[in-house]
Amino acid sequence: MPAIYADFKQVINIRLTGGNPIPDMERMATLFGRLTTNSLTLPNNLQALLLLASLPPKWDSIAQLYLQHTDLATMLTFNNVRAAVKQEYERSNRPVDSSAQKLSAVKHKGPDPSYCPQQQPQAGPSRQPHGQQQQQQ
Repeated sequence: MPAIYADFKQVINIRLTGGNPIPDMERMATLFGRLTTNSLTLPNNLQALLLLASLPPKWDSIAQLYLQHTDLATMLTFNNVRAAVKQEYERSNRPVDSSAQKLSAVKHKGPDPSYCPQQQPQAGPSRQPHGQQQQQQ
């Protein structure tokens, strides 16, 4: 009986911190398994409720989603809640693609144009194009 009480007390005292929830959820699943081995089987929906109660405030939306289901008896299981918590953690910790924040229609300013003074055409008998005059010189 002392081992059952110790395991049950550990289960109800687990609080997810908002970091990676997988180790704490696995620890919870292990403790539920040990309770079952010691002849104290908690109903699956009670296990799910204990997991929902251990969520940090930033994940309250998960609890609200589950409690709004019309078929709560079948949807509220430890494995379903664990999968939803894992998905929310992965979604919230996905790296933001910085290219999505850029506007593709905006063109960056290029280098300043450089101007060369034009040569004045020479008045004279031969009026050759500018390139030919330079070749002759």
